[in-house]
Amino acid sequence: MKEFTREHRKYIFAFFVVLSLISVGIIAKLSQNKKPTGETKSNMEKPNYKSLTAGISTKGDAVSTLGAPISQGIEGKYSLLEFSSLVDTKPNTALFLDDKLALFKETINLNKTSTDILKTYGTTDKILYRSQVPGGYALYVYPNIGIAYLGPSGQSSIVSEIWYFEPTDLTSFKENFASNYFYTLPSSTENLPENFR
Repeated sequence: MKEFTREHRKYIFAFFVVLSLISVGIIAKLSQNKKPTGETKSNMEKPNYKSLTAGISTKGDAVSTLGAPISQGIEGKYSLLEFSSLVDTKPNTALFLDDKLALFKETINLNKTSTDILKTYGTTDKILYRSQVPGGYALYVYPNIGIAYLGPSGQSSIVSEIWYFEPTDLTSFKENFASNYFYTLPSSTENLPENFR
C-alpha cells in the first residue's frame, strides 16, 4: 500500500487541489445569492419614485414626471413642492435643496404593505417614533440605502408613507428630515401630559 501512495502522490495532491477549488467556487456563488439587509449596502438600484431619485433628479424632472405641483413653499432650508397622490386629503411631498431632490414622501393609499420593502431590503432596527405616545406611528429607516416607511409601531404591515432620500446615517437623516421624531418610546405613561395618559 505504501508503494501505491508513493507512486500516486501527485495525483492525490492534484485531486485535493481541484476539490478545494470547486468548493471555493461553490461557496462564492452561494454568497452572491444572499438577500441584502437593512445593514448592508448593495449594488441594487437606488430607491426611487417613478424614476425620481434623491440627489439626482431636479425640480424640472419632478414636474415633467408628476405634472404641475398643487402647492409650493419653503420648509426650513428646503423648497417644497406638493403633488397630487392617490389619497385626496394628503399629497405626495418633494423637498429640494439647490434644485436637487433631497426627499420624496410618497403617500400610500392603504394598498401597500411593508412586505415588498422587507423582501427587497430586509429588516431594520433603525426606528424613529412619531410621538411619544405608545401605539403611535413609527418610521422604519434604512439610512444606508435611502428609503424609509411610515406605519403603526409594532408588528403591523400597514404603510402610510414611503420616504426616498440619499443614503446617509441615521443621525443626519433625523436632523434633516425627521427632527420631530423620537429615538425611543416612553417606558411608561407617568411622564406624559395628563391628556395622553
